[in-house]
Amino acid sequence: WPPTPASSLNQITPASGKRPDPVRSQYALAVESVYPSLFGPVTRGIFPLTAEVFATRFGWTDIDARWLSLGVFEFAPTADRQSWLYVTSGYSNPWDADPQDQDLQGSSGAGMELTFAVSEQGNWAIKTLQTLLATKLLLSTGRLPNA
Repeated sequence: WPPTPASSLNQITPASGKRPDPVRSQYALAVESVYPSLFGPVTRGIFPLTAEVFATRFGWTDIDARWLSLGVFEFAPTADRQSWLYVTSGYSNPWDADPQDQDLQGSSGAGMELTFAVSEQGNWAIKTLQTLLATKLLLSTGRLPNA
């Protein structure tokens, strides 16, 4: 259950002559610039959602494969923030838009990421935020009964 190093996920190598993929570009911007400026350096990389999260917690095995690229970053306390912070990545990506149709100045995906601040570092916090993220994805696609 090790995290994936953030540096391996932000490689943007568009085919020559083609517009960069906005999802990859937005992800790289978040990982390299926005998140560190807001939260400090990433502590252990990203903890991606897994098919197991959907299967064991919700009974779903037929999921959108793109969801497995979403995940949770961990940030240690800073001088300005006493808590450990866990932040989703990918929830605000424009999954339903074709890259060439994406409005780079407009809202994107869910338009937000989820955060969770706790007093102590723990894998339980990562799993909790992964479960919340999976719940939001299933709700947004009408896959949770009685919701």
